[in-house]
Amino acid sequence: MTVNQRSPHPHVTTPVRGSRLLGAATIFGFGVLACWRSC
Repeated sequence: MTVNQRSPHPHVTTPVRGSRLLGAATIFGFGVLACWRSC
């Protein structure tokens, strides 16, 4: 919330944050899948 208020372009920071969250979720999913297969 504070970051969006400081940023002059809130509509630009929102997609970036979403893509970062999506990327983290994808990496986390692949890590869990790899661990599940190896175990």
